[in-house]
Amino acid sequence: MIKVKCLEDANAFLEEKKEDLEKEKRQTEEANEELTKKKQEKEDNYQKRLIAKITREKNQVIRELVQKEDNQGDQNEEFSRKFTEENGKLDDLLDGLTHLHEQRRLADEKEKITKEKIADYR
Repeated sequence: MIKVKCLEDANAFLEEKKEDLEKEKRQTEEANEELTKKKQEKEDNYQKRLIAKITREKNQVIRELVQKEDNQGDQNEEFSRKFTEENGKLDDLLDGLTHLHEQRRLADEKEKITKEKIADYR
């Protein structure tokens, strides 16, 4: 009866931890989506202002700035891709942590059962 309660408590703890990690993951994803939207809005606004300025002042300096802005956009896309990749790695690590906790709990159960069998055998 005590073993069952102990195992239920351990299982409840791990489930709670898993739910907390999943909640944190969802919150992070929502924050990332908001930041991505804000970033896109800023880039769009900047692009509109830059186009208006280019239309007014068609000179070489402006064209160079447009090129730099395009390059920055490419760098931003690369950063976004890397960020998404790293976020995926974080998810994998969290899944691995949950798996390791479960393996540890099972190992502890086996150890306890083995010790009880040894004690009973003596």
